[in-house]
Amino acid sequence: MARRTRWVCYDAPLLVRVDLDDESGTEQVTHVVLATGEDDPDESDADGIELSRDGRGAARVYDGDRGARMSRSADPWAQQAVHRAEHRHEWPAALHWEQGPDPRLVPGLYDRARFDDEDDQPTQEFSWRPRR
Repeated sequence: MARRTRWVCYDAPLLVRVDLDDESGTEQVTHVVLATGEDDPDESDADGIELSRDGRGAARVYDGDRGARMSRSADPWAQQAVHRAEHRHEWPAALHWEQGPDPRLVPGLYDRARFDDEDDQPTQEFSWRPRR
């Protein structure tokens, strides 16, 4: 049985606070917040995070291979991945979400097999460079 990976893309309410001082003319970024519903017990951590869609309205889903090509809307694996990803009650709590490089730029970075079970640290070094 083959294992397939698809990354389902979402648009998240990421807010950046910038303090502006009229008198000194200074500007400073003071906070970056992924706004989730975790302070309201009636909201899930994923509230406000919407499925990202292309210009035609199709969900943006990427394969897990190097180069991370966008899957075609007719790809049954992409459709299955979107269906499963929309079960937000199955998402881990925001406390357990990972933060790091875009998985489309570093295929395999978030594969659990790459981590040591004892301390959850990467078992091998990796390198990546952001696109310019």
